[in-house]
Amino acid sequence: MEIVFGWSLDGLAYPENARRCTDSFNSQLVGPLSFLSLLETRLGLRGPSVPRAVRIADYLSMLALASKDVTQFYSASFSADAWGTADHLLSMRDELIASGWNGATIDPARSEPDGVEKLNALARVEKSGTISAGFGERIQTVNTRLAARIQSSNKLLIDSVRIIEPLRLLPQIWQETLNLLAESGSKIEQVPALPKALTIASTSTSSRSTSSDLQILQECLLQTRSSRSSGSSKTLNEVQLSNVEKRELSGDGTVSVIDADDEIQAAFFTAAWLAQRSNRADLVLLRGADCSMLAQACDHYSLPSPGSTARLQFKAILQVLPLAFKLACRPLDPNIMMEFASIQGGPLPRFVAQNLIYSISQAPGIDSAFWNEAWQKSLNSQKSFTSKDHPELTNTEVVEASAKKIEEQRNWFKERVAPSERRMKKSDAEEICSRIEKWAMSRSPDENRALYELAAGQSKMLRQLIAQLRDESICLIQLRKMIESVTSYGSSVSTADAADWSLVDKAGQIWDAAPTILWWGFAQSQWSVPRASI
Repeated sequence: MEIVFGWSLDGLAYPENARRCTDSFNSQLVGPLSFLSLLETRLGLRGPSVPRAVRIADYLSMLALASKDVTQFYSASFSADAWGTADHLLSMRDELIASGWNGATIDPARSEPDGVEKLNALARVEKSGTISAGFGERIQTVNTRLAARIQSSNKLLIDSVRIIEPLRLLPQIWQETLNLLAESGSKIEQVPALPKALTIASTSTSSRSTSSDLQILQECLLQTRSSRSSGSSKTLNEVQLSNVEKRELSGDGTVSVIDADDEIQAAFFTAAWLAQRSNRADLVLLRGADCSMLAQACDHYSLPSPGSTARLQFKAILQVLPLAFKLACRPLDPNIMMEFASIQGGPLPRFVAQNLIYSISQAPGIDSAFWNEAWQKSLNSQKSFTSKDHPELTNTEVVEASAKKIEEQRNWFKERVAPSERRMKKSDAEEICSRIEKWAMSRSPDENRALYELAAGQSKMLRQLIAQLRDESICLIQLRKMIESVTSYGSSVSTADAADWSLVDKAGQIWDAAPTILWWGFAQSQWSVPRASI
């Protein structure tokens, strides 16, 4: 088996296969997550995946035990925001594991004093319980098994691994993995980073006049990277101003920047440009920002949709979980009530939602004359629907069945937390989760089945996490962060249509030369930095 390994190749990639590097049919493009899963499978180490929210809950319990009778450096933060503190410390812990830490304490006399106290405090946490393996533990287990295979002279695991990024730029733990593969007989090679048209000679004064604008841009970016990697502590902007030589662009069309007054103009201009191209097979669309507006513009020109890269937790159906908990707290925000009633395909039937929306618009809040009238109208409508759908029922049975259904709808607005309180009973929180799960599962046959199943899964996971808590009530801050952690899990559903162009989400996913790249959302205020622990 032949592997092409790139740090950004988990997910989409261009080219979509490894044919540039090998003619073998048994080849695969992998990023760190997919490469780790592949190694685990081949070594017989593969296990079920554990959501991060579950690991946070486990680590929260370990932190509570470790600081029960001793004041730790995180105690003050933990008492104010247990979930947020556990989330942050778990990230620190996973980074340490991925960097080679084995969970042991360090003798202050044998090392620098800075950070030793905190590291030893985290070591005490490791002894207070067990937690599901994170990325660092998983890759350490792989390295241990690879080292054992070298000693036993087992069959070759992978024929060759071609690395896109320079080996020295990868995290230390990954360098160890690749070195162990090399010792076991795998061929480790570096994929050439520079295209054929851009060589070292192209940086000479005589050849600069013939360099394209794209080549000049690449040379400047490479010069910037070289300046930053030489040990300078300057920021990127400072390096650009001080170390990168200014170059003149000729305007040859190899680099074009489209600037519009707003996103709508940019989207329709881009879609029109795509529509007039006779050949779009050589195009790579880099979705650097949310493509919702671009998708609508493409639909206007009868083009395939590039899909929406917006986080799926902001879909209306997936907002039921956080909104339901906000509705249970007092004072009640009329905007939250309006959002909940306006969810298309949400828990409230359309006739109930319309009555409540009118009530809120006339008198924001609950228990007003408009509010009670809205529920009475809803009850009358429900009686009419029930009698039509079930003609065999008597009038008394119709009234009872209709009143029961309307009461179920009113339960969404039931008070669980008084205005003066800052905690919710665990039983109330579990009841809200169960109600959402039941509602979502009853709607799963609908056209938005994937969203309803995802909503049900998130509610079930939150209910299970709440059940693990020792206290009989939950701080609202902790509950809110638990909901955020749960709703960020399993939230990837592709909506892109089949198209003759190629799609990527990151610049690093383009690992070979591409004839034309359309970078949607090129200008961003900040860029994410790769983490060693993923």
